Amino acid sequence: MIAVSGGGIAGYSVAIAIAKSGHAVSLLTGGKRHQPLQGGIQIAPNGWQALCTLGLDNALANLPMRLNVICVRALESAATITRLKLDQHYVSLGRHDLHTSLHDIAVSLPEITFIDDKLASLTDTNGIVTLLMASGDLLTCDGLVAADGASGFGRSYVTGSHSAKATTKLAMRAEIDAHILPDMFARPESNLWLGQGTHIVHYPINGGAKVNVVVTISSNHAHHKSNWQDKILAPHPVLAYLADPEITWAATPLPGADSPLCWRRGNVVLAGDAAHIMPPHLAQGAGQTLQDAACLYKCLCETADIKSAFASYARQRTTAVTPIARKAELSGAIMRLSGPAARLRNIVLDVGGNSLMQSWLADVWAADPVLKTAPHASD
Repeated sequence: MIAVSGGGIAGYSVAIAIAKSGHAVSLLTGGKRHQPLQGGIQIAPNGWQALCTLGLDNALANLPMRLNVICVRALESAATITRLKLDQHYVSLGRHDLHTSLHDIAVSLPEITFIDDKLASLTDTNGIVTLLMASGDLLTCDGLVAADGASGFGRSYVTGSHSAKATTKLAMRAEIDAHILPDMFARPESNLWLGQGTHIVHYPINGGAKVNVVVTISSNHAHHKSNWQDKILAPHPVLAYLADPEITWAATPLPGADSPLCWRRGNVVLAGDAAHIMPPHLAQGAGQTLQDAACLYKCLCETADIKSAFASYARQRTTAVTPIARKAELSGAIMRLSGPAARLRNIVLDVGGNSLMQSWLADVWAADPVLKTAPHASD
């Protein structure tokens, strides 16, 4: 039996992957089994490929909204800089909807047992992992996949640290009913507004019923105070609708990209945010988590030895994730340029257009060649 710690999207994805590989699973949800999640996510082609490998594409087919274009605009002038047509499968969906659907799928799998408890500590001796729960209960298993987040026990146990890189960036997030906004906000597009030290992303979720908006600003700037909407949004000819005082915004610090060199310690491996902190600039936060699950599924299908499967998984994923995390970090830095550098960025994007963006994203969104050889799980 393999245990999974974490009741979020990563925990459920990994538990489903393990169950579909033929192993019994104990999922430690940490009390988050019924916790509502806010906001939206974008899943790029590589993330969708991972869902297909796990046999979840049909089960989730009615959930995502297919996006056709990424539209890059200048925040100050409202002019369109470039439009990238999305020929591959690129979708948006509500975080809560995905979590709920994964929960329902997990409940339907007899291999998965739910434990609404939190991991406190563990011992790993001679291939037997003994988990101590917050309640004081003990659980013995053949291995643990720690998908309990960047500040969870798993990351600390494997790497000796769970501290994220310091950041001065703040994401202001809102999930807005589409009917109170102009129709353009509900179009099947991902819109990226590039400004002076600020960038804004918005796209429809829930089939166009809601719009997910993320405004990235400096946490050291006056914008993060109560009147930031008046300074950034209210004067804008299009985004002024987002300055409505009835809209509720949640502030989230944006940590820097981070993926430890080692994802495995004995019979314990990391997945999701516990393994890689991914800036939300290339639609790779959820996508890389889904690829973790798909890769682990492949490795467990290839060998009955759990320790060998964990070692293969950790080796493959550390190699794949590190360059993507770096590119996501660099992309965020480019988006946040200001002054002459920001103007030069816009000129380059205007001239380079589609070819420049396609070249930049090709290796990030490409289908993982490792997963091409993986047997696809049944629905």
